[in-house]
Amino acid sequence: MAGNRGWRKWGWVLVFLAPSLIGLLVFMVGPIAFMLGRIDPNIIEAARDLGAGFALAGAIPAALLISSKDSREHAEAAQRGEVDTAAV
Repeated sequence: MAGNRGWRKWGWVLVFLAPSLIGLLVFMVGPIAFMLGRIDPNIIEAARDLGAGFALAGAIPAALLISSKDSREHAEAAQRGEVDTAAV
């Protein structure tokens, strides 16, 4: 008799969770899977290229700022211990 009680308990859990799980599959996983199946590969490549362009556009000014004379002087002074850290 004790074995049947465990199945009954999990059966009720499944009864209460089933509507949520079905809703999750139908309204979230299903549409996402449908749309991913319809994506044109050229769009993904264009997005990757656009992201690389933004990364490059951010790297160039960063390299210029890091290599500036003031930045080098500040780094050298910090290594000598002459520069206080900024309060945050």
